[in-house]
Amino acid sequence: MSHTTSSNLAQLVEVMEEQQITLHCFHNSHTLSGICQTAFLRCTHTGRKAQIIHALNIPWFPNRKLFSAHEPFTLMFEPFSKQCVSFDFVEEMPMRGVERHEKNPDFSPQYGGYMKTNIPRNKTDVYSLKLT
Repeated sequence: MSHTTSSNLAQLVEVMEEQQITLHCFHNSHTLSGICQTAFLRCTHTGRKAQIIHALNIPWFPNRKLFSAHEPFTLMFEPFSKQCVSFDFVEEMPMRGVERHEKNPDFSPQYGGYMKTNIPRNKTDVYSLKLT
């Protein structure tokens, strides 16, 4: 039976941080929003999905928060292999408000949530994503 020391735990956290994909997101205007736990990233080449593992400064849907314009929140996802050169951000949230679709081009009526496509990979796997 293995046992984890605080030193081992700190090393594990550091490795996890290095191996995740981080999206720093914001809206252009005041928005009432939450993020669904089924949100994922999808490699545009292989179709492989990276699941969300953590969210900061945004509640899990159905809870919502009123965001001021440019107020950031952060989403963290499982890593992709280096072969993935671009990905999509998809939030599957069936039956979410149609009015948002009419006012927000980032709203996907197919999934009922946010969708950004063909985000090119960078070396740090840290991205800034504007949700208009």
